[in-house]
Amino acid sequence: MTDRREEFDAHPEAEKLDAADAFSLLGDSLRLDIIRVLWEAGRGNAVPFSDLYDRVDVSDTGKFNYHRQQLVPHYVRKSEDGYRLTQAGERVARAVNAGIYTENTEMEDFDVRGSCYDCGAADLRGEYVGGRFRIDCRDCDNRVLNVGVPPSAARGRDPAEFVDTYEVWARTRTEQAKRGVCPVCTGPMEPGLSEPIRDTLDIDLQAVFDCTVCDRRTVSYFGMLALWHEDVEAFLRERDPSLLERPYWAVEQAMTDRHATLVSEEPFRYRVTFRADGDVCAVAFDDTLDVVELSVEAAADE
Repeated sequence: MTDRREEFDAHPEAEKLDAADAFSLLGDSLRLDIIRVLWEAGRGNAVPFSDLYDRVDVSDTGKFNYHRQQLVPHYVRKSEDGYRLTQAGERVARAVNAGIYTENTEMEDFDVRGSCYDCGAADLRGEYVGGRFRIDCRDCDNRVLNVGVPPSAARGRDPAEFVDTYEVWARTRTEQAKRGVCPVCTGPMEPGLSEPIRDTLDIDLQAVFDCTVCDRRTVSYFGMLALWHEDVEAFLRERDPSLLERPYWAVEQAMTDRHATLVSEEPFRYRVTFRADGDVCAVAFDDTLDVVELSVEAAADE
């Protein structure tokens, strides 16, 4: 059976637009209101012309028809039973609802769970300002974390809920990129290596995933990838589950190079180690960010 929404997205009039033309079609509040109404109708549900007109804030039928027609067929599809959003229209609606372009949600000076990986003090201060989540150590002034996060992660949540949401989002985004799927546009991701863009990071080499479609870069660290590897998690669960209970920003291996070694450049091998209960788990990556070796041995006497 053919999906009706696939028929809509294959509309013969849906010619490819350049970026300037595509965004110019959204340059009116009435058009965004039409997109909002169609989005609120539910995914895939058609809205008849009369219902759409009644639910949009406009009293001039001619004006309504003009702006409605500008959205067809790129953002809106017309069928026998009414109007629906295209995939492009749904993306616009999601971005608006997420507050990516419209909101300025902020939180300042709240406590964050975990300890500073630099000095060990359990006195972390968080803030979410300008779309960035920052964690600082009140004791040693170490900048523990500085990442961009969508406003929807903070909307309607208290600081503790926001931090929990961020941790889930960060891991999910990284794991999706690691699997080769862009967490923004679903395009293919290419793994690679990069020097840190900020000199405040206690790390010399980053693991990165770049989208070949939207150019989105997902940044990670080798230690973070190792910490979230299923075999490393099993190793720690058996020997030191307390390490798994910490947020990743409180784990030295995930945030620094202190437990990492560049074994060789040709072929590229980068190793991260975890010590627990007298044993060492060593994880080696190649330049495609794949784990090529994982071993568990008794720790040598020091």
